[in-house]
Amino acid sequence: MEDGTPLRERLVDVGVEIVAAEGIAALGLREIARRAGVSHGAPRRYFPTHRSLLSAIAGRGFDALKDRLDTSLRPDGDPRAQVCLLADVYVGFAVEHRPMFELMFRHDLLDGGDEADSRSRLREKTLPLFASLVALIARHQRTRAARRPSPGPEP
Repeated sequence: MEDGTPLRERLVDVGVEIVAAEGIAALGLREIARRAGVSHGAPRRYFPTHRSLLSAIAGRGFDALKDRLDTSLRPDGDPRAQVCLLADVYVGFAVEHRPMFELMFRHDLLDGGDEADSRSRLREKTLPLFASLVALIARHQRTRAARRPSPGPEP
């Protein structure tokens, strides 16, 4: 590639640009290849199926969401405030990047079908993200439970 970007990454970059500008329906293999300046067969060297390329593009969406959450949330912050902030950031991302958000949560990409390789790569991005969200909510619940007054002795 003339810009020095490896072709696999360039194909994903182009896919991210297309989904942001035109939506999921425009994410055809031929169109991505054309905009990347390669033959229509070139993507198959890196992505055996259209779904595997879409999974890689969706992975970029999860990276962007995680970066936004990492920038906004503070591990030592008040858990209740952090859960509220998490919700704001999550919904804000969904609203601002709706086509990407829709792509990220397509069940056929998350499940991966018979494409264990693309499924595992996308799972590598989704599971840690959601584990951190669950941990934050659990921390909020523990803090909330600790603040509750304990019941007094029975009369």
